[in-house]
Amino acid sequence: TSFRRCHNGHALRASDRIRFETEVDLFILHLDSVCEDDLGTYECRATNKAGTTSTKAKLVITGTMTRAISEIIAISL
Repeated sequence: TSFRRCHNGHALRASDRIRFETEVDLFILHLDSVCEDDLGTYECRATNKAGTTSTKAKLVITGTMTRAISEIIAISL
């Protein structure tokens, strides 16, 4: 299975603050020390011999609280 991860349409790569984790049917994105540059839409696209599927989540700041707004959708691998 291959994954393509994007933030606002641009490729997203792992770094000191950004980690990716895969558990069975679930893809997890970890963002440490969230900042304003992190706001926007995140997308994960998984492709394997059965086909391609994707999911999106939007990160917004509301007042002083930071939260991710999305439906929790597991990507079947």
